[in-house]
Amino acid sequence: MFKKYVSLNLAVLIFFVADRIIKLWFLKNPATVIGRGFLFNLHLETNSGIAFGLAINQVLLPIVIILILIILVNLLVKAYKAQQLPEIFSFSLIIAGAVSNLLDRLRYGFVIDYIEVPWFSIFNLADSMITLGVVLLILPLLFKKEEKKIKVKDLQGKTLKAGGIIVKKEEGRKYVLLLYRHRQKDWTFPKGHCEPGEDRSLAAVREIKEETGIEVEFIKKLPDHYYFSPRGKEAVKVYMYLYKPLSFNLKAEHDGDQVEWVPIEQVIDKLTHHNLKKYFKEIKGLL
Repeated sequence: MFKKYVSLNLAVLIFFVADRIIKLWFLKNPATVIGRGFLFNLHLETNSGIAFGLAINQVLLPIVIILILIILVNLLVKAYKAQQLPEIFSFSLIIAGAVSNLLDRLRYGFVIDYIEVPWFSIFNLADSMITLGVVLLILPLLFKKEEKKIKVKDLQGKTLKAGGIIVKKEEGRKYVLLLYRHRQKDWTFPKGHCEPGEDRSLAAVREIKEETGIEVEFIKKLPDHYYFSPRGKEAVKVYMYLYKPLSFNLKAEHDGDQVEWVPIEQVIDKLTHHNLKKYFKEIKGLL
């Protein structure tokens, strides 16, 4: 993950530095015009408004910029904590672009633009960074499809799920694989809904693979786990199985989720929900 952070920040830094260098070059060469084509040309243009030459009250502008930057930095910090790489890149682009234009405004009283598209507008690389960041944030929302899963229920109306407890031994100690779900803000065991006609043990293996990224080998059936969902108060039955890992390349399914090997004696403290703590305490001797 650290390498990905470095790569993202390096890309943003390159854009930022390029924008600053180009702006300074055009300030030193104000009469220069590069290219006079239909698509675009490069020349110096000063802009006392905002992105793409849009006008705004000059008294309110600094206040608006500062407030927006504070909000964006806060969102960026949250994205880092949740390990959401697309959001980190998007917010970093927007912040870097805004800061570059703010530096112009504070030093010169205007923003330095240099890219003119004759049939569109005149802007700079910082404006493009802001626009790209916003687009990258919006696109997933436009194309996001709500997945409606068919909930399989038993004759008593309980929603059926399947999951597993994966245990590995290392240097005489036992470790249990736990999953942190960012959306639910909880630590739990890998589990999920059974699909219609799906074998319960195969459903557990599928869910483990999807949520943790590893392959497992069946050891034995464990007692079923029962609980009521916190939202809809629906009764849930979870078919639980004991597995040992066949692979160890952990990979969480969703951004912000975490998969971690926890010493068996620390599992109860790590689990979030009381009903799951109680369940593990009851079956711990079977592992």
